[in-house]
Amino acid sequence: MGHSVYGLTDEYGSGDGLAPPPGEPSQPNATRDTNRTTTKWRALIKAATPMPSQCNPACTASTCVAPTLPPPADAVGTYEGANYSDCGVYRPLANCKMRELVAPFCPVCAGVIEQTLAPFQPAPTA
Repeated sequence: MGHSVYGLTDEYGSGDGLAPPPGEPSQPNATRDTNRTTTKWRALIKAATPMPSQCNPACTASTCVAPTLPPPADAVGTYEGANYSDCGVYRPLANCKMRELVAPFCPVCAGVIEQTLAPFQPAPTA
C-alpha cells in the first residue's frame, strides 16, 4: 500500500554500491538534496541534526561526508540509501517501514499517509 496508495518508495538500496541515476526522485520519502533549508522534509529537521545525517560506508561513488557525531536514532535528517540506490539518494530516518517491514513509518511517510487520508475522514462534530 505504501507504494500504490501513498506514492512512497522503498528506502533501501540495491546492494551494488553504484551511483544512482541523475535527477531528484519524485517520491516524497527520497531525495538527493542534503541541504536542510531545501530538502523535501525540511520542516521536520531539527537545527542540531547533522546534514547529511548518515553516509553509507559501502559507497565508493558517494560524495557524502559523514557527520562527526551521529544524530539521535529518532532524528529526521538525510540518511544515505533509498529508492533502490545505496549511494547519493537519502531517506528521512535511519529506519522506516519502507525500509524494513517491522519498523514503524517514519514521520515523513506517516505525514504523507495522514495527508492522503484526510479528505476521507469524517467531518468533526460540533
